[in-house]
Amino acid sequence: MHKDTATPARQAHPGRYWVLGFIILQAGIALRLGLPGHLSIDSLVQLYEADTGQSISFNPPLMSVLLGWFSASGSAPIVFVVLMQALVSACIWLILTRSRSLHPLRLALAFVVLLNPVIMIYTGIVWKDVLLAHTAGCLFIVLASLPRFRAAAYWRLVALSLVLMVLTLGSRQQGVLYCLAAAIALAWMLPVKNSLKPLAFITAAVIVFLLTDAVQSQLAPRPGVNASAVGLRKAIQFDLAGIVANDGQLSGSFSPVLDEEITDAATVYSPYRVDTITTPASQVWGLPLKALGSVWFSSVLANPAAYMHHRLDHFAALAGFRERSLCLPVHVGVTRYTHPELAQELSSHLGYAGTEYPHAQFVFDSVLKMLSLPIYAHWFYAVVTLLATVYLFYRREYVAGLYGLCSTTYVLSFLVVSIACDFRYLYTSVFCATMLTAYCLALPRRDRIAASASA
Repeated sequence: MHKDTATPARQAHPGRYWVLGFIILQAGIALRLGLPGHLSIDSLVQLYEADTGQSISFNPPLMSVLLGWFSASGSAPIVFVVLMQALVSACIWLILTRSRSLHPLRLALAFVVLLNPVIMIYTGIVWKDVLLAHTAGCLFIVLASLPRFRAAAYWRLVALSLVLMVLTLGSRQQGVLYCLAAAIALAWMLPVKNSLKPLAFITAAVIVFLLTDAVQSQLAPRPGVNASAVGLRKAIQFDLAGIVANDGQLSGSFSPVLDEEITDAATVYSPYRVDTITTPASQVWGLPLKALGSVWFSSVLANPAAYMHHRLDHFAALAGFRERSLCLPVHVGVTRYTHPELAQELSSHLGYAGTEYPHAQFVFDSVLKMLSLPIYAHWFYAVVTLLATVYLFYRREYVAGLYGLCSTTYVLSFLVVSIACDFRYLYTSVFCATMLTAYCLALPRRDRIAASASA
């Protein structure tokens, strides 16, 4: 065998021990801060759904199904946190071992970037937003690394990418943005004829959608409730209240009761969180969705300035241009919560009441100190992602660049669909910006690429 036939994935990497040591350090900090898994209201509800197999919320069911599988180990939150950290560690390894000629200074800068405290803190919170961020990020890093592998390792990574697509698609509705782009990238990279690549894309997409549906069907839906319709009604209520609060008028409404409800909602409206709209809303929930949507459409057309002011003001809060402490920047410990349909308090029912988190106060105090820094502002990560994406396309790193485009599209989607400014909603952008910055730092120098090609 020729001495150069060894695959890059198997060649000795001069800095691999430094990378391995860093991964152990980063994982150790994150797991120390995160275990046994911080549980918010959403976390508890999904753990209850996992325990009973019955949905009582409007969340996508995949997270609850996953936690149900993990519960066989004795602690679903612990398994979830360890899995999220494993995805982070896999990303770091694939990124930092891609080049055998990485300068020590660039490696050190990548280490600094990857020690992002936001990622180390959020890895320990049992949220579907963390699941989306880590699976989508690992998905594209794996796809970008495929050319480095051959034979069995290559096809194992292809299989892993399909699994990651399922997790990404089922974690949040916007996960479809990442999955379709990833399926296109995977089809393009597969060693098949160009004429067969469209078929490869369709096959991958169908497999992922069917597997996602099969997994999610294991959780019985909430009887008589359409979760998508509930989310849409919340968004319409929020928009109508925002329009009226910004000196607009309802248009196309045929119900004086609805007009009164929205006027009352406008008095408690805030661009920060939809949870503050607690006024009566019998018409919002009782009218046919088509009729309510017609009121929304007519009101937006009649009050474009008020609608845009409401939407931009809300997006500014989400992006970090407003008071960040009002946007739930972190969650620590276990929340006590009683669901309206359940008699017993959930954390006690599930056995998590009184769970000790020795570093919870340290994490919370640290976040308060970091709130004024750019690392706790989504506008900062959006700018970093955009710059990294442009550079990656310039370097013809198209898969990694596609990841940046997906993240940018995901962020922009919240200009229209967002109903709260919780920091976690754009945590995907935090993860993307961090990983792509490290990816850019780890790219081999262009002169070394040319020298390698001519050798």
